[in-house]
Amino acid sequence: MASFYTVVMASFSSVVDIGSIAMGDEGDRLICENGHAISTGFQFCGTCGAPARPVPLENQIDPVRTDISATPVTSTSTSTPEVAATSKIAEFWHSHTKAILIGAAILAILFVVGLASNQGNVVHGSVTLQGGGGYTRSTPCHGTSQDSQYAQSIDNSDIDGETPIQILDASGTIVGTGTLGIGVYLSQNADTGVCQFRFDVPLDSKSSHYEIVVGQRQPFGFNDPSSVDLTLGG
Repeated sequence: MASFYTVVMASFSSVVDIGSIAMGDEGDRLICENGHAISTGFQFCGTCGAPARPVPLENQIDPVRTDISATPVTSTSTSTPEVAATSKIAEFWHSHTKAILIGAAILAILFVVGLASNQGNVVHGSVTLQGGGGYTRSTPCHGTSQDSQYAQSIDNSDIDGETPIQILDASGTIVGTGTLGIGVYLSQNADTGVCQFRFDVPLDSKSSHYEIVVGQRQPFGFNDPSSVDLTLGG
């Protein structure tokens, strides 16, 4: 009887041990000696047949993740539309620097040539009233009409700071228009002086010869537009 009891108790102890191995302690998971994960409730490894044994969770590979292969992590691009645009501009400038510099040089040359070609295309000059009569004697001065039985009649009333000017080329075509500037009285001494009007008239084209018409006066011919000085009076 005692022997039967011993066998029964031993068998019960073995069942308890096997159950402990199958289920594992709280917080443990099952794994075989070859490292294969075993689902709870099984006593043997389904992969190699080795018996199951509990292994602390921190010392075993998570069976849920043993079949997950490592996935390379790709970096997230931080590029923004502004950064992309800046990069494209830099690339364009780098690849076209030579052409841009050549173009800028050509434009500079054309600008200088244009300035040179325009030199002399402005008529600079003056109209001076003198002779002691026919104009006022203070700035701004202007022409007047003088009629005396003792002196020669003078009529400069058409000459003032708004008198129109016309420039004609050799064919008689008007190539520039303008007006006289403000009259400035230039005192020569205590009794005499002159009334002078300066002007600058741009020209539409060059010519070998020009004529200037001041107001209703007769045309005056000249060749050099840089200095055209007319004198009216005695």
